[in-house]
Amino acid sequence: MRRKFQHDALLILIICSWIPVAIAAALILVQMRSYRQIDEARVEGRLNQAKASLNSHLLGVEAAAEILLASRELNEFFFVTESIRPMTRNRLYARTSLLKKKASDISAFTVVNRASEALFSAPVSDIKKLPRVSPDHYGFSLIDQNTLRYYRPIEYDDQEFPGPAAKLRGFLILDIDLRSWRSSLGDTVKINKISKQPSIFGIDLEIVDNDAVSPGQYLPYLLVLLIVLAFTTMVGLHLTRSRIVKPITNLTDYVRQQMDTTPGSTQHHELAVLKESFETYIRYEKELQAKLLQQSTLAAIGRTTQMLAHDVRKPFSMLTTFLHLTRNAKDQADFNSLRRRLVPEIDKAVISVQGLIRDIMEVGSNRKPDKEIVHLSSLIQTTLYEAFRIKPRRDIKFRYALNHRQALYVDPIKASRVFSNITSNALEAMRSGGEIWFQTREMDNRSPRMMEITIGNSHSFVPKKKRDQIFDLFFTEGKQGGVGLGLAIVKKLVIDHDGEIKCESSEKRGTEFIFTLPMTDAISEDVTESLPSASDEIVSALEAMGHQSVELSKSNDNETRLAGRIIDIVRQLGRPVKVLIADDESLYQRVLESYIEELPLKPHVQLAFTQSAEKALEILGNECFDVVIMDVNFGKGKLNGFEAVKRLREQGNRATICTHSNHGVLEYQSRAIESGSNVFMLKPMSKAHLLDLIHSTVTEHASSRSSPELM
Repeated sequence: MRRKFQHDALLILIICSWIPVAIAAALILVQMRSYRQIDEARVEGRLNQAKASLNSHLLGVEAAAEILLASRELNEFFFVTESIRPMTRNRLYARTSLLKKKASDISAFTVVNRASEALFSAPVSDIKKLPRVSPDHYGFSLIDQNTLRYYRPIEYDDQEFPGPAAKLRGFLILDIDLRSWRSSLGDTVKINKISKQPSIFGIDLEIVDNDAVSPGQYLPYLLVLLIVLAFTTMVGLHLTRSRIVKPITNLTDYVRQQMDTTPGSTQHHELAVLKESFETYIRYEKELQAKLLQQSTLAAIGRTTQMLAHDVRKPFSMLTTFLHLTRNAKDQADFNSLRRRLVPEIDKAVISVQGLIRDIMEVGSNRKPDKEIVHLSSLIQTTLYEAFRIKPRRDIKFRYALNHRQALYVDPIKASRVFSNITSNALEAMRSGGEIWFQTREMDNRSPRMMEITIGNSHSFVPKKKRDQIFDLFFTEGKQGGVGLGLAIVKKLVIDHDGEIKCESSEKRGTEFIFTLPMTDAISEDVTESLPSASDEIVSALEAMGHQSVELSKSNDNETRLAGRIIDIVRQLGRPVKVLIADDESLYQRVLESYIEELPLKPHVQLAFTQSAEKALEILGNECFDVVIMDVNFGKGKLNGFEAVKRLREQGNRATICTHSNHGVLEYQSRAIESGSNVFMLKPMSKAHLLDLIHSTVTEHASSRSSPELM
């Protein structure tokens, strides 16, 4: 078994090592052939260049000889007597000096008589013993690779000039130095033959270039490469066996021993066995992670349900107490005193429950933000007043650095949730007071244009490893009563606005949440001066006007705003919105009806009621409705809301359906979505939730620029 993997490793190592050598050798041979072709062309060009250059030198020497033969100095040198010849010799020296300047390759001028005796030589030191010269010695002769000799007969008649009666007087011998010519060609040209007369075709040259490419030139390199490769192959084989093969085979043996008890393992190769075992382990790990996630989710659901049950029980307990006390009230004054003391607290508890329900519903909502122009200063002001109404503290300072000119273009309700959740977390973290700051800057380089907003607080610190976790659903730490929804919803709402959010924290400075929201071209209202500088101002103002009036004012503003939007869109549609409410509690039906009556919506929203799912199916079969609010439980033996919604969808009904119930929370929410509901809400439904449901429906109809028939 073990040899198989070792053989595979050895084969891979040899292939990886020696194949490059074969490729390199082939490339060298191809390169040598290419170089040989290049050398042949290069040699041919150099030979032609050398022949032309040498022929040019020969023509120059021949021309110099003709000039010297026709010169008066040479004529006088032959015809004068021996006694006065030294005088003519000097003039002949002068003439040869001039010719040497024009033909610098001529190294010596020699004049001999017919008996081959030297009569004149320039320079004198270059006189050599010459062979006997005869009339056959005419033209060029090769002495050695650096010297050529030119023979020319000297013939004159008695009238001192050549003519028909000219007689042989002697010979002119010129030595030509070829060293400068050879040097210009790199000393790589060899003269094999030279013709007596100047002619390129009479010159036979040969290139003796030591730089020419030959196969033997690469043999030393290939030999060294093979030696090095053989050595590295041996070392690599040893390292592969000791560092890779042996550990893997040992691990494979261990895995096989563990898998011997596991049926179905039919692999025979060590790596295949190892792969199979790790795949089994990965599947087991994923199953374990899924179980852990399920347990953590169930635990989070349990905490959320417990928290919700606690908060829901609180207003009901207070309401029970209020009813008991009012029954025993002595008179109207006593009743009014009880109402003033208890109703604000009941409202506060109800608002807390509504906030928790709103958070739970927001987690599963996919509705896009309904954007409009919002001024940041008013958003900050509203957030701070709401936060300190719930947590009235007098030891917080505020700092602002609002460097923006344009207003935000956001969903005001969702944006308010972002600011409210971050600010509430900051107040929760600042147990001993401190400072909260708001900063902004415009990001013009983004499309769409975004505003970067920073909300920071002192006296808190989030470790680096937890800065990403704090945005996870159900993650909570150190917050009393927290269920881990606040910051998860903040991140979701920011992303819904195409923004981004991050957390930065340091022990010295504190914690900052930095996020982006879209801007509009509208100029922002400059109300920075009206923003509070300390929590004392907010608490004093709340105490002066009363908690209840502040919350009611804020709540009424949001509800009035939603009602106004519904009216505007309904007018565009040209017909009222029709809502069917299927619920077996008459009192709850009356509560939902009162929501519509309290606002100027009754002419624009038509409500219809039924107390069973069967009757709802019958009504919807004969009449079109835009919104259907379906209870889950109608009593034992009756059709439940989930099944009713499923049948409606099978019949092709396209109304916006909201399933709601007194219990179930996340469990019922998933079942509602599976049955075909658009949303699930926990009862009792608040006025804001009802308006929001109607508003989202009519907005969707208006966006399609039509009013479709809903069955």
